[in-house]
Amino acid sequence: MPEKFNAEIFKKGINIENVINKSKTTGEPPLMNAMSVFFAIKNAIASIGNYTVNPNLDAPATPEKILMSIKNLKRKI
Repeated sequence: MPEKFNAEIFKKGINIENVINKSKTTGEPPLMNAMSVFFAIKNAIASIGNYTVNPNLDAPATPEKILMSIKNLKRKI
C-alpha cells in the first residue's frame, strides 16, 4: 500500500445523467457488500493464527469451507 495515494475525478467523460462531477460507480454496489462479508470471514479465520498465516478460503464461503479453512490453518500453526 503506498503511503500517499492521489486520485482525481475524471471530468471529461461523457455521462448523460445529471450527477455530481459526472461520477461513475462499479454498477454492482451489492457485490461490494458481499465481498466485505467474505473478507471479514477470512480475516476472522486469520485471527486464529494471530494473522501470521493467510488462510485458504474459496468463494462461496459455505459453512463447510469455513470449517475446512479453520482446520487447515490450525495444522499450519
